[in-house]
Amino acid sequence: LTTEEILDIGIKVADALAAVHAKGFVHRDLKPANIMLSPRPEGPGRVKVLDFGLAKRMRLLNLSQDGKTTDAQSGSITTGMAIIGTIDYMAPEQVRMEAADHRTDIYALGIILYEMAACINPFRGNEPPSTMANILTKEAPPLSERSPASPPELDRIIRKCLRKNRDERYQSASELLVDLTNLRRDLSRSSDSKPAPIATTPEVPLTVSRTVATISGWEWPRTNAPHERQ
Repeated sequence: LTTEEILDIGIKVADALAAVHAKGFVHRDLKPANIMLSPRPEGPGRVKVLDFGLAKRMRLLNLSQDGKTTDAQSGSITTGMAIIGTIDYMAPEQVRMEAADHRTDIYALGIILYEMAACINPFRGNEPPSTMANILTKEAPPLSERSPASPPELDRIIRKCLRKNRDERYQSASELLVDLTNLRRDLSRSSDSKPAPIATTPEVPLTVSRTVATISGWEWPRTNAPHERQ
């Protein structure tokens, strides 16, 4: 994917999350398999966020005194025997079985953005336990190591999404949406401001004989001029 395509998809997913969060829901299982693109000849068209099977109202998710997640609607408690979500795209709080909120979805989108740019999930290990350990303890490698063509600002945006402490992440999908939109605008302006390429004269077919050089029907006596081709 080009940077423009990554930003286009990221902007549309962030916009969808902003709408979901505004309704009071958290998705809790955002991943590439739950994002559908309607292709167009010129690039990604409509972007749809799917599968709300694990979605919950944020106001119904409470954290009990012992650190377990309590669903206030059903009264069920998430214990160590159950982890909600897809491990490769979980936020640290999900791995720790804490309550998820809108910043949990922002973390997952950060992994997706990184994966689109670098073609690798930064935390995926050989086994689920190693993946969970990486999510809790490791930082994603700089995007420049995997995708040198990616702009530094995209790396900054992704890193802010991937903060271990959710208070240090984007605090809303709308805030993330603004930064992605601004980056796309700045890149567009930078592209528009580049000088036009210098016009060059197309090459003219050249045929060299022992006595004359014929160029487009014109003939010159043979000389030692630098333009001659042997």
